[in-house]
Amino acid sequence: MPAKELLVVPTDVTDPASIESLFETVKATYGRIDLLFNNAGTSTRNIPIEDLTLAQWSNVVAVNLTGSFLCAQHAFRMMRGQQPRGGRIINNGSNARIDVNDVARGVAYMASLSLDANVQFMTMMATKIPCIGRG
Repeated sequence: MPAKELLVVPTDVTDPASIESLFETVKATYGRIDLLFNNAGTSTRNIPIEDLTLAQWSNVVAVNLTGSFLCAQHAFRMMRGQQPRGGRIINNGSNARIDVNDVARGVAYMASLSLDANVQFMTMMATKIPCIGRG
């Protein structure tokens, strides 16, 4: 089902104040949150581990872990207090160059389930990932 409106809120997931502002904007605009898709991510691709600086590593952790945690925390707080209560939090982790349409169909499937059902894990891999996704 196509979206009727689009809300764009540029957010730095490494900045707690930026995340708080995002969720305040969502609440002010829609009054609730039904789906959080944690998709922000970064890497240190092509930097050998022995050359990786602490600052580079800390940035990966801040984006990939702490940012997802803070967004999920804010979403959970909103979902717990809204009527009807609940919603979906989908955390995405990827190192694949998989077709975005396949990912979108997986997210749409999880989001379409009633709040009485849950998908604990969904692993989707490109078939060209060496040693893992070969089809």
